[in-house]
Amino acid sequence: MRAAYAALTSAQHGKRVTAQLLLFITGNTFPGWRLEATDRSSSPTPFKPDAHRNIALEGRGYHVPKATKTGTTIVGVIFEGTWYKQQDGVCLGADTRATEGPIVADKNCAKIHYLAPNMYCCGAGTAADTAKTTDLISSQLELHRLSTGRESRVVTAMTLLKQMLFKYQGHIGAALVLGGYDFNGPQLFTIHPHGSTDKLPFVTMGSGSLAAMAIFESRYKPNMTVSRRRSLISMDGKRQVHFAR
Repeated sequence: MRAAYAALTSAQHGKRVTAQLLLFITGNTFPGWRLEATDRSSSPTPFKPDAHRNIALEGRGYHVPKATKTGTTIVGVIFEGTWYKQQDGVCLGADTRATEGPIVADKNCAKIHYLAPNMYCCGAGTAADTAKTTDLISSQLELHRLSTGRESRVVTAMTLLKQMLFKYQGHIGAALVLGGYDFNGPQLFTIHPHGSTDKLPFVTMGSGSLAAMAIFESRYKPNMTVSRRRSLISMDGKRQVHFAR
């Protein structure tokens, strides 16, 4: 499975921001999340994940269409500068496989989504939900920048994302890792489908999160260099890698 890795680096109080993508091969499977095709009349919001068309087709003996899932391992890690080389930022990593049940539906699914020039977001769960959720928040952040004339703050994006997901009580299948850099320095958040959030120096989410967290907890060090963090995410170079700027 290919993976995509994005590194956001900033120097001199955020005046320079660069993004890098790292692709590598790994193996992972994910059975996916299943949306129940039932009537949710007691839902606290008007949003319903079920489709009446699918229920009617199932009643006639047809197979219910399956949503495309992102059988995913997404990770993020913060790196900090030193006194002689003032550069710090956030590294984000994700694979590129999307599954439809046991079938690989897309080998090149983009799971690192643009939110603002100084922040990106990795998504796990239902591919359509992660893409549309990040697109919507990206548009809101752009309008906010145009109205205020200021750079978007990472905590602003985190607040918008968690409020949107909490409103739908987990019916939107989007588990997110948000990373970015602003005047407060590098920041890294996890946002769960129900709207809960965590702020940590390194995070993992998705079906492969337990295995990835085991590697991070055993090898992570606070003062690791950027190249060492790249090696950590790519499992010490044991996966084929490709860089693009």
